[in-house]
Amino acid sequence: MTSATALLNPSRIDFPWIEQVLERYEADPTVWDRATFPVKALFHLAAHAFTHRPAVVHYISDNGNYADAARGEIAVRLADIPLVFRSISGSPAVRTEYHDIPAQDTNAAAFDLAQFARGTLRGFGNVFFVNCAPRKKQRGVEKSNGGESVYIGILPNGAIVAGTGEDVFVHFRDLIEAGQFNVYRANVATNGTQFRSRDYFPWLAALVGQYIDRPDVNRKWRSGLTVEQRDQILFGLGFVDREVLLNPKHFDILPSFTIIRADTHGNLKLDQRHEKLAVALGDDS
Repeated sequence: MTSATALLNPSRIDFPWIEQVLERYEADPTVWDRATFPVKALFHLAAHAFTHRPAVVHYISDNGNYADAARGEIAVRLADIPLVFRSISGSPAVRTEYHDIPAQDTNAAAFDLAQFARGTLRGFGNVFFVNCAPRKKQRGVEKSNGGESVYIGILPNGAIVAGTGEDVFVHFRDLIEAGQFNVYRANVATNGTQFRSRDYFPWLAALVGQYIDRPDVNRKWRSGLTVEQRDQILFGLGFVDREVLLNPKHFDILPSFTIIRADTHGNLKLDQRHEKLAVALGDDS
């Protein structure tokens, strides 16, 4: 049987890997109650508290806003998968939060991802995964339901951001072009199912959370790390393809002063800061 270490740090997330994880879980689902996570280890953790634990996974998806079976199926996966990992690893399950965005609204997806990740209080300890993949750059019939690639990076504040397609990272363009943030392609299957957001992506989000929740990884984080040092933490994930960097030239360019988000109170979020908008309207006050 494949070792727990290999299962918890795969080189690729796909159906064969998922099947191995579930086989390991079903072979002995009571591992959490056995000596593989002894009382001594619990006391050790209690005596050496880690600021950025427990990890929290924020799953941002466009399957919500109404009663929908797709949203429910994803929510079930997000609840089950951390418990499967807990059984295999003997470590506590990470916490998962689900956030809805309007269906196929890549502007809302990009805005919410940046708003949450750049404004998080803790930074490291948070994983933000956004799933909004309308295949707008793939108009034809794709072989085996192929879709957009998945990308992942670790921000200067320590938050890990991941998502489908290039455009969800558009509001990190300033950091990317300044050389302060690298985004890499993740080796996650993007075909073979019509429902990647249920069958693949919750595994990715939970797995990253499980990874940064490990004490040995948690100890590596401190404020002020260089982009290279942050990348080294990220490369601890075996499925990060360090050879393929996201190129900001691939981002769709929106016209200036585009409305990129509207909230439930009618507030409009533009792609410009207030100072620039005031100058454009001739108000220098």
